[in-house]
This record gives sequence, C-alpha cells and structure tokens, in this order.
Amino acid sequence: GEIGSVTPEESSLVVYLIDTITGRILHRLSHQGCQGPVHAVFSENWVVYHYFNLRAHKYEVTVVEIYDQSRAENKNVWKLILGKHNLTAPITSYSRPEVFTKSQSYFFAQSVKTIAVTSTAKGITSKQLLIGTIGDQILALDKRFVDPRRTLNPSQAEKEEGIIPLTDTLPIIPQAYVTHSHKVEGLRG
Repeated sequence: GEIGSVTPEESSLVVYLIDTITGRILHRLSHQGCQGPVHAVFSENWVVYHYFNLRAHKYEVTVVEIYDQSRAENKNVWKLILGKHNLTAPITSYSRPEVFTKSQSYFFAQSVKTIAVTSTAKGITSKQLLIGTIGDQILALDKRFVDPRRTLNPSQAEKEEGIIPLTDTLPIIPQAYVTHSHKVEGLRG
C-alpha cells in the first residue's frame, strides 16, 4: 500500500536471505511497523535494503552481513559456497556451512528509486553504495557507514580496521552527490 495507508500495528516487513542453490533460508528478519517499497542491493557477503518505518515516520536502511561460523577468519561465505578456497575437501552449498549474521538499521533522510554498488576491475577498492534518489540524483555512500559492526565507542583495533562510531542516521553530505546539482532524467537503475 501507499505510505501512511496502514497503521504501524497492521504492517510488518519480513526479509528472507535464501541460498538460491539449495533453497535454504540463511536468515530471516522481521521489521514491525514498516512497509515497502523495498529497494535492495546484494554484494559479496552482505545485503543492504531501504524501506519506510511507519512508527518513526522515516525511511530506514538495514544492512545484513553473513559470515561463516566454521571458518571465522574467512569472512566471505560466498567464496566457500562457490568453492573458491584452499582446502583439501571441496565445499559446496550442500555442505550446509554454519553461518551467522550481523545486522544494523539506520534512519535515512531520502526516498530511494534504486540502489546499486560499485565494482572495480580488481575488486580491491572500497565499496560505495550508489543510491538513486527520488529527486533523480545519485548519492555515493561509503559502505563503512552501513557496517553492522559499528559501535558507539570502537576500540583502537576496530578504528584501524575502519569501523566508524555508531549513529542512528546515515549522513548525507552535499559533496557525496556524484551528480552534483544535476539530475539524471528518467533515473531507473
């Protein structure tokens, strides 16, 4: 329904992360008092999605990261699922790796038309979320802002790893608009 057409008590948004090879549900999240439209992007071992929180009357962005419990030092479970690793025994999706997830939600001041993520030739540059706003502009947001490991007081080791102190709202600074003051006519994706 349209935003505001249902009460927070009547509305909930349920998100499933599903292994598309086995059909196994990796994670389920329920957001009470929230509704779509939902815009999502998936990259490496994480997914970010945008929706409307009826209770707070604000848009929200949630990030979910998936980790392999059995090999905590290898945080990219998808490398394990796809068999790209240096182990003697092959691992497939059917091996049912023990996964755990971390998630965090943030308020976001913009309505969104589309979300994508940057990719580079060698894949070593830090990721940016590219957010197509309702105003037909494109906002770049450093993935570190949507890291579920953010805490109020990161340790020195966490700071060195690039963990940013936790805030309830994602920052939108004018310099982050890659379109500057221009609009992308008919922005869809």
